[in-house]
Amino acid sequence: MKIPKKQLKSISFAGAAVAILITGIMIFNGIITKSSATNNGYSFSDKVVIAYYYMWYKADTFSTAPELQDIHPTLGAYNSSDPYIIEEHVKMAKQAKIDAFAASWWYDASAYGMNYRLNTLFEKAALYDLKISIDLEGAYMTMDEIYENLHYYLSNFSNLPATLKVDGKPVALIWGSWNYSPDEWQSLFDNLTAEGLPAFYLVSGQTGPRYLGPFRCLEQYVSVDTQDSELPALFQSFRTATEQYNNSHPNNLAQWHATIMPGFDERNIAGRDVPPSVAGWKDRNNGQYYQMTFDAAMSSNPDWLHITSFNELGEHTHIEPTEEYGWYYINKTAEFVDQFKQSGSANTNINTNVNTNTNTNTNTNVNTNTNVNTNTNTNVNTNTNTNQGIEPPIVLEEGRLAKTPASPAVYYLSENSHTRYVFPDEKVYYSWYYNFNDVEVINISELITYPLAGNITMRPGTHPIKIQANDKVYAVEPGGIIRWIVDEPAFYALGYNFSMVVDVQDVFFQNYTEAEPLTAGNVHPAGVLIKYSNNPAVYYWDGVHKRPIASESAFFQNRFRWEFLLEINDGFVYTTGSPLTEKETELILSW
Repeated sequence: MKIPKKQLKSISFAGAAVAILITGIMIFNGIITKSSATNNGYSFSDKVVIAYYYMWYKADTFSTAPELQDIHPTLGAYNSSDPYIIEEHVKMAKQAKIDAFAASWWYDASAYGMNYRLNTLFEKAALYDLKISIDLEGAYMTMDEIYENLHYYLSNFSNLPATLKVDGKPVALIWGSWNYSPDEWQSLFDNLTAEGLPAFYLVSGQTGPRYLGPFRCLEQYVSVDTQDSELPALFQSFRTATEQYNNSHPNNLAQWHATIMPGFDERNIAGRDVPPSVAGWKDRNNGQYYQMTFDAAMSSNPDWLHITSFNELGEHTHIEPTEEYGWYYINKTAEFVDQFKQSGSANTNINTNVNTNTNTNTNTNVNTNTNVNTNTNTNVNTNTNTNQGIEPPIVLEEGRLAKTPASPAVYYLSENSHTRYVFPDEKVYYSWYYNFNDVEVINISELITYPLAGNITMRPGTHPIKIQANDKVYAVEPGGIIRWIVDEPAFYALGYNFSMVVDVQDVFFQNYTEAEPLTAGNVHPAGVLIKYSNNPAVYYWDGVHKRPIASESAFFQNRFRWEFLLEINDGFVYTTGSPLTEKETELILSW
């Protein structure tokens, strides 16, 4: 979207009625939820994070378009009109903690065209409480066409459950504002308001202060033409321009919307490198460019954050999960959103050094030729309802471990259900396996035939985990159950030491289900290895019985580790159960 992308020759509204099928129930993680915004939407002072979303893909273009040859979405080569794909994108956005999509749109009443896709997006977004606006592709439209597009949108989508609103008005972004004067825009908006169709208008890719008034923000869609070192000062200049406007227009305040992006590469897009144009490129640099743009944005104290983009794949600005980058950019976005929402208001100075760069592609080589990226991949099933009781653990049949040549992510492929599970990091991997000797390298085409089923949680009885958001330490039980160890006496009484505790990123917390806490008087969490201080016998505690491990062979067949053996005192009296004599699938393949 650095240059206008879509030329619209003409539109017609004859017979353009489209049924709007929207459910008013908002559900996330299986629970009916209340929107973060009221019926009037967000207030003017609320912090909002919005990502640009594109609905123009066809499955066959992934194999034919030069600019898409190095991109492999985890959802596979998809059609943007597919309701399943739209819903999965909405769920991904929710995991990234994004508030809204700005959906690239123009009027198109053809079968499965842009109107159908927008309608489907509103329907799916309402289920998960994601808000939706349009980013009207108006760069090649006449003013009459822009009027007709906006009239249709505001007439049909102004008051739906998923509509993004500010102070009761539906939000509409417009790309191509530079083609007309501010007075022409104001006249157009006034006409629509007079017809009962008011809106909160935002620019997409416009930083000229003279457009403030009809539009309520300044925004720079991409930073590809700016030297990295100059970006903080540039963003601050836009903040200053916005404040200067507000000082003289107290009754029509404007906002500064800073845009962050993970990278940019248009070199394979036809026509982008034809003189005098030069194709833009910004290296992702292992996530450091995304961090840099976020730091620059925060230094300017923005009112909103824009993300370029969720899935502009051709320009390589996407955060959508791909086989190349896994879920890293979704998870990093969630971290950025938390920091942005926790920052002060626009009248508060932001410390530009608050954020630190993380090399997300640092690989850990463990005496093998396979590397594991410790920060890359996660896929949380957002339909898991953790408030309806504790589900039994999933027990899989024997499968295989696999990765692709292009990505360090390691997956467990279940041959029984023909699904795949991802190890979020190396600590989780090592809690289940000794090494990488059995990891196969397979082609992406084979991997994507196994739909993602979820994340693998820490193996019970290994590392206690600490959630960064609250610093609580939890023991892990089968099925991803976690139990808070309430204090230090309880921690030591159960036989733990703090060298065993590992941090789990906040975004992975939703993989687990919290159960009752553990105190010093509790029994041990299920899944641990125990031995009494005065007895060499080793037991597996299943939560009901202590089961003697009959031999060293049985110990290693079940992939137990000596470093996780807890030595306990005689005060813990447990009933002895059947001995563990061989490998048991439910112990090594349940999460």
